[in-house]
Amino acid sequence: MLTKNLSLMNQMYEFDFNQLNHKPAVLLTNVGWETRSEQSYDYHGLTRKHDHGFLIFQYTLSGVGCLEYAGTTYELKAGDAFFVSVPSDHRYYVPKDGEPWEFVFLTLGGQEAEAIWRNIVEAKGPVTNINRNEAIIKQLFSIIEETMSDRLEDPFQASLHGYHFLLACIKHFLVENQPDTEPNSYKQALRFIEENYHLPISLEDIAEEVHLSRYSLLRQFKHYAKTTPIQHLNQIRLQQACRLLIYTNKPIKQIAVEVGYANANYFNKVFRKAMGMSVGTYRANRH
Repeated sequence: MLTKNLSLMNQMYEFDFNQLNHKPAVLLTNVGWETRSEQSYDYHGLTRKHDHGFLIFQYTLSGVGCLEYAGTTYELKAGDAFFVSVPSDHRYYVPKDGEPWEFVFLTLGGQEAEAIWRNIVEAKGPVTNINRNEAIIKQLFSIIEETMSDRLEDPFQASLHGYHFLLACIKHFLVENQPDTEPNSYKQALRFIEENYHLPISLEDIAEEVHLSRYSLLRQFKHYAKTTPIQHLNQIRLQQACRLLIYTNKPIKQIAVEVGYANANYFNKVFRKAMGMSVGTYRANRH
């Protein structure tokens, strides 16, 4: 169920998962676009009563906000984004005598989201600057626009968007923006996976394609992507599978083959582990 909290300058949408028997592994719980100038806009990550177990991404469009994190105060201006989890020792607020703070945000829940969040904060810190034309910000605006136009009301569909946003975070923060010292073999492996995810490729196939041993390939992915080649491959496959389950009526067996799994049973096993439910349950809850 979708709950809306609207005012002239602030629009916030909340997706309710409490009544679902099966919850997705990634929960998109809130998304919004707000402008705040009042001093009462002040949140501390250890005193919020109703938001425990969630992660917040907030991106500044204009004006100024502040984030206190691990003993450091960050001034947030246009293009600055922060990542925080609740509960944790942080505080974000409108500074005194500052310009009105305009921002977009979303909150996510789930163990998979938590793991990716940790990797991003460890690699980039809690605050980073992102160009508004970057794909990750465009995707966030797309989620907001779909919600505002009432095209995104189903919580399972919302969580699919949340999962896609996480994949965009991985690509932006942990893959694309790595230092120029990334070896060509690693870049070639990423490209090979993205172009051939629909084929039954293995770790050996990827290593052979880039002329590395399995051990060297695993070591490169662990260092640069904070994951393994097969985990990265499965993330891409699941993203495509969710899209096909929602937007087509193709049989599950056909979808399994189209995204690179040998059979529907193995596809269902991988899907259940990642999404917290079977393929059939996911599709049934969506339609």
